[in-house]
Amino acid sequence: MLTANSLTLGAAVVVAAGLTGAGLSIAPIPAQAAPGGCQQFAFNGFTTIRATQDGQVTDINFTSNDPTFNGPVSAPSTGLSAPGSAAIDGGGHVELNVADAQSLINFAGDVGPDNKIHGTLHLQKADFVRDLPANSQGTVKCAKQAPKEGPTVEYSPILGGLNVHVTDRSGTTSQCTYNSDGFTRTFRLDANSSTDLKIVPAIPKFANWNVKITCDNGAVTETTQFF
Repeated sequence: MLTANSLTLGAAVVVAAGLTGAGLSIAPIPAQAAPGGCQQFAFNGFTTIRATQDGQVTDINFTSNDPTFNGPVSAPSTGLSAPGSAAIDGGGHVELNVADAQSLINFAGDVGPDNKIHGTLHLQKADFVRDLPANSQGTVKCAKQAPKEGPTVEYSPILGGLNVHVTDRSGTTSQCTYNSDGFTRTFRLDANSSTDLKIVPAIPKFANWNVKITCDNGAVTETTQFF
């Protein structure tokens, strides 16, 4: 976006002022970033989905350390012991299915803020059908962390060029690199703080420049800026 090729200071000031008057260079730039938190949950070893109604406890038990499961499932109170399957998708939605000759059990729910699974257990036998609220007795684990949220970028004119105001949204201190169509600048960005990159001279192209900020904590922002 910016280069050190020859441009008189007076001309740079005039251009920056003109862009400011036109309202072209000082708007905040939104970042393209994934939300924070966990991108993919997994079961955490021995897992129990428990439903309780009128003092009666129904436990569905299986063991998995992955986001998906295929294997033996037991439900002692119903007498069920059969192969079953379960999965946690990328949005934290959980489904479990198991059946034998006498029983059909389905569970659908979601991972909550407490990292436990909350949902509804469907029990079906020849003589009854029940839908019961149910929860996991332990927490799930995070198998893959979501990418850290990239910093925001805001531009404003200064004498002879531009000021690039960068604000952290990742929550961790990092070393970052600002790159825009051949112009590169490395800088430290403290957690939940801002820093300013003063670029002088700034030579306008009157077009959209590709901007990318890459930080060593995995946070990335890619956007464009008209200048």
